[in-house]
This record gives sequence, structure tokens and C-alpha cells, in this order.
Amino acid sequence: MRMRKLGKGQSVAFCVPDEIRQKIVAISQNSGDTAITVAHILEWSISETFADLQRGIWLWANQGRRYQRHEILWDEARGDAEETELSQKQAEEFLEEEAQTIEVRYRPGHQLDTSQISLDNEHCADDITQRLRQFGGLKLESTTFREEQERELSPEVEQEREVQKPPHATPAEHAIHPDVRTFISRGIVVKGSPAFLFAFQALSDTSAAQYYDVARFRPSLLVTADFTRTIIPVGKGHTSDLFQRPVQWILTTASSAGVVDQAVIISPYEAQELLPEIRVSRHVSLHLYAPRPNIGYRPLDTLRLYTMPHQPIPRVMPEVFTNELNLFSGQLYMKSMNEYLSVRRFLGLRSADQKDSESELSGSSTNVMDTETPNLIKFLRVLTMKIRRNCESIDKTHLGRILDHRTLEDSDFANSMDMDM
Repeated sequence: MRMRKLGKGQSVAFCVPDEIRQKIVAISQNSGDTAITVAHILEWSISETFADLQRGIWLWANQGRRYQRHEILWDEARGDAEETELSQKQAEEFLEEEAQTIEVRYRPGHQLDTSQISLDNEHCADDITQRLRQFGGLKLESTTFREEQERELSPEVEQEREVQKPPHATPAEHAIHPDVRTFISRGIVVKGSPAFLFAFQALSDTSAAQYYDVARFRPSLLVTADFTRTIIPVGKGHTSDLFQRPVQWILTTASSAGVVDQAVIISPYEAQELLPEIRVSRHVSLHLYAPRPNIGYRPLDTLRLYTMPHQPIPRVMPEVFTNELNLFSGQLYMKSMNEYLSVRRFLGLRSADQKDSESELSGSSTNVMDTETPNLIKFLRVLTMKIRRNCESIDKTHLGRILDHRTLEDSDFANSMDMDM
């Protein structure tokens, strides 16, 4: 850096780390307690420049020798003729070895070939040799300082994630059906009302529905029409995979013993608008829910994280509601072996070690009507991976292993049991 009129309106401050300070002290041969001056810094800087020139002089010398050798080859190719004639043999003499052989590189007692560079013969000394003498003469370690080394590099794979955005669509307007308000005030679901649908039937316009008839599911868990309505469908063959609403708010009614007898998934808009009515209701409770995407999260399928209004008797979700809710929302992990076996019965699967008896499987027919297991597995895989998880892999999760017909053991639920304690 060039600075004019240094000392007349301009100044320089040197910031020296400890490592460089030790080198400066070693060059200046001063004790560590002696203050470092600008002269010491300049001396060290000049010495480092000279050391770099010493290391690089052989690169310069090799380039000069290569030029001399090529010049001789060109003179031989020209000869006495005005035009240059270069044979294949002469052209090959211009080539250099791209790599050393294993014998040359690793044989013991390898000596540097100095046939082309002589520092002892005064008669054949040229400008390159004299310059090498000025920089300390022949040093074997200097010749290999900048030698290009052979090394095997792992291929670098460049990956750029491309996010597939949903196509342009017109959002649907929110609407609260009067029968939803009736359910809150009286705790009764009006039969045949367009305000409610069975949960899995709300997936009838998704790509997963081509693998399994959603009407085969036994009616239990419900969703509201506003929950399922997100956009205005455009054209025939429309699929709503990218516009499915996540499960978050659930309304329940329960018996006097606290056992849930009806569960309805509602939209965030309905939860917000109907909250004043829910707070004074004597029949329904509003619960906050989220599927369990990681084994480090506590399961929320007990619906006890947030309850409005508070109930003196905690509500208990029956097995059929829990299984359907978790599968519908895309929950990936289970909290216990009992829940694992319950899900297998729900899907009509038999464990590899025959832990589930045929009687247990036959009793599961009330959960899934006329189960066609292979098609149901495909349906759930598309629902969980493509629709709920945005094409993320679930192979190593509890649900993913179940869908792959792999058996889980008690050790797979150790972390879940610790969190529940």
C-alpha cells in the first residue's frame, strides 16, 4: 500500500498477533520483554519476503530451463528451411511427465536430478545458475516446495434444493355453518348436515385417494366443511395435495365419565370466531393438537396441552379416535408398544413374530371396514410423505417402519417412555 506524506497528517498502526510477535522477536534477536518497534516489523517483513523468494526461485529456474529446452527443440524443427516441420516424435519431446511413477516417487535413496542445473561448473554457468547462487545454491527441499502433488479428491456433488411451489389458486372464503354452532351449544352433530364430513373422506380429492377408497373407513373422527375448504377447485381432475390444512384445533364432547364420544377437527378461523361461544359451552371443549414429527417431542394426542373451557374430569380419547387422528394428521412416532400394536390392528397387519393373535386382528374389523391392506399402506404412505411431510422420507420413523412391514421392539419406545414419566 502506498501512502504519500506519511507522518504529515497520516499515520500507520501495526496490529501484531502473538504468533507473529514471536517470529519478530526471533528475527530481531531481542528478548521477549523488549518493545517491538517499527524497524523490527519491517525487518521481519523483509525477511519473510526473502524467504518466499528463496522457496519460489526454483519455480522460476524450472520455467527458465523449460524455455531453454523448448527453444532448442524449435531450432531443430526449423532447420534451414523457412517453414517449420514438426514430426510426431519432435512434438512428443515438448511434452512433460504429468505424474511421477510409483518407483520414482517412493524408491529409497531418491536423488534430485541435477544434470540440467549445475552450480559447480564455472564455465557452463549461465544467468539462471548465477541467480540460484545468489539465493543460497542448490537445496533439495526447495525444488519440491511447489511441486504439484497427486492426490485423490472426492468428487464434490453440488445439490440445490428446488422447492415446488403450489400453483396459483383462488382462496376460498371462510364460512361457519349454523350446525357447527349447534354442536357447540348443544353437543349434537346434526345427521346428514353438510357442515361435517368424515375425516378421511375429506381426502377424496387428493392423489392418495386413487390407492384406497376413503369411504371404507368406519365413521368416527369428523372435520368441518370450512376445515376442508381452502381453495376454489379449478378444472376437472383437480388434486388438493398442496392445499391440505394441518390439524391443529379439535372440538370434543364426552360422557359423564370423561370418555370422548365425538371429536371434530375445525379450522383456525372457526376456532378464533367461535372461541367466545366455546368458553361458555357446557358440552364441548376446544383442544390444541399437533402431530408428533420427532421422537424428541412429547405426544399431544391425549389433548391435554390446552383445553378450553377447563373440565373437572380430564377427557380420555378412545383408541379408535387416537389412531385415526394420528394417521390422518401424519404423526410419525408412537409412545408405547401398546399404541404400536393398536395401530397394527387398525391397519389389519400381523406382526412378524405373530404377537398379534388372529382373534385380535378379527376384532379390529370395526376400525377399518373391509381392509385391503396393500392399498391402504399405499394410501397412508402417500398421505404421510407427499401430503403431510412435503415428500420427506419417513423410512426410519415408527410409522415408516410399520408401512414397510418391519417389526418394532420395546427398545424403540425407550425415549418415549422416559418423556412420559
